[in-house]
Amino acid sequence: MVLGGALLVVLPAALRAAGSSASFVVCWMTLWGATVLAAGPTAAALRWVLRRGGGAGPLLLGVLLAAAPLVVFAELLERATHHRPLGAVTFAVVAALVVLASVAVAARLLSLSRSAARARRWWQVAWIGLGALALVWTVKLVVSAAADPGVRNGLLDAVLVAALILAAARTRGPAALGGLSRWLGPLAWVAVAALGLILLRAVPEAAASVRSAGPVLTAFAGWIAAG
Repeated sequence: MVLGGALLVVLPAALRAAGSSASFVVCWMTLWGATVLAAGPTAAALRWVLRRGGGAGPLLLGVLLAAAPLVVFAELLERATHHRPLGAVTFAVVAALVVLASVAVAARLLSLSRSAARARRWWQVAWIGLGALALVWTVKLVVSAAADPGVRNGLLDAVLVAALILAAARTRGPAALGGLSRWLGPLAWVAVAALGLILLRAVPEAAASVRSAGPVLTAFAGWIAAG
């Protein structure tokens, strides 16, 4: 699911990255591998959390819990750095870690709340408050996106990747493959992720283009390739 979906998700960024010095196919494959590298484990972790937590509740609550600290972090990052690509990469990596941690915490809190009837009232109040914070965060992002094409492109990539991860976390592999999917999936992920890292290191022109055109998609892979 992640491998096939990522091919479509990275198309807008690949079109933006392709130019006279960078081939479209090379940019597409580089972005594909870079996106799969982060999206694959994230989808697997989210699938585990949803199964343990019992549905989409932990995911929604986790995103709401992460919204407020990420807004503060984004504002501090905007003031502290003047290098936009570096700031975007930093925010993408931190945001992924914060959201995953928040989803895990939310799953645990929801499981505890079900065992105490008195806690339900507090959870209703918390949902309203967190929903208001998420609404403010969303409005802030939309306003920023309308004024800055770079932010607008980053938001598009982030939304597409988030939708891919959520769909992959909620979808099982083809039943016809049976136990083979447990082996073929990880092997294919390793091959595609390795391809992305190799292209990032071996083709400097394409690497520079994809990092500029899709910093959200290449944040994690770019950090590894630079090491």
